[in-house]
Amino acid sequence: MKRILPSLLLLLSATATVAAHHGLSSEYDRDKVITIKGKLMEIDWRNPHPFFYIDVQEPNGTVTRWKLGTATPNMLVRFPGGWTRDKVFARIKEEISVKGWKAKDGTNHLYGDVLTFPDGSTMQLGIGLGGA
Repeated sequence: MKRILPSLLLLLSATATVAAHHGLSSEYDRDKVITIKGKLMEIDWRNPHPFFYIDVQEPNGTVTRWKLGTATPNMLVRFPGGWTRDKVFARIKEEISVKGWKAKDGTNHLYGDVLTFPDGSTMQLGIGLGGA
């Protein structure tokens, strides 16, 4: 029993670690590619994934906040444009549009692919929509 218990604990901890990380398909619907337009209001730049928060004005005048998931900070820096934390924070309050996958649970959550700024510059946010 003394030999089995440490092995069992090791196995359980490895299983929990693997289950803790998720694939994009588990949270986002790859068949629901949408584009939202709004104002970039907040950025939570952290590992493993930064989140951007965008206020979208609805046709009736109400404002809806969207949560935008991205690739890792390391990937954002390596994508074209080299998007560092400071570079992105300088764009707060700008009107933007974002194309991405909508969350499966129906919430205002999107995994972003490409973010477009008013000057036409773009920021790659994710691993791509596979030609969608």
